[in-house]
Amino acid sequence: MKREELVSLTKKELYEIAKKLKIKGRGRMRKGELLKAIERELKLIELSSEEEPITSQLRREEALPQEKEEGELPKIENEFLGAIPVNPKLVYTYWNVENAEEKAKLELIGEKGKIGEAEVNLNWKKYYFNLKEETERVKARLRTKNKVLESLELSAPTQKIHLEEGSSFLQGKVKELFKIREKEIKYRR
Repeated sequence: MKREELVSLTKKELYEIAKKLKIKGRGRMRKGELLKAIERELKLIELSSEEEPITSQLRREEALPQEKEEGELPKIENEFLGAIPVNPKLVYTYWNVENAEEKAKLELIGEKGKIGEAEVNLNWKKYYFNLKEETERVKARLRTKNKVLESLELSAPTQKIHLEEGSSFLQGKVKELFKIREKEIKYRR
């Protein structure tokens, strides 16, 4: 179909052609948009029927350099240690170590030094530390016979309310809540 023939058609007729060509979004298109979409689709059909593949019709940019397949691929490290503070007195640790048959020493380190220690079997893959005191920053260290893994240092959640300077509205609301709570406690006595 030539452009002149397509232009002379009504929107309804163009819609029916677009439907046969399975053009997506045709229901939302205006007549001009339907016309362009149909022309584009017919051009692709025409190009695909030629002997040369469609890609040969495209303008080529500079070719990408071919990567050489020499040497070994880099090895991805499968061993890790992580620590997640669940609350101020509970820390969840987890790990993956290649030689999981041996035992290891798991240490929990806070801002004041070592705050927990346990001998673990590496195939357990996880361990919970129940702490005697709250800590603000924590990281884990796993020592095996021939390696040491360390987690990132993380902030532990606290039970204290931290208010930023300048948040007077919030401070007032918190103080108001505490006053209400104090009155409830006194009333119950």
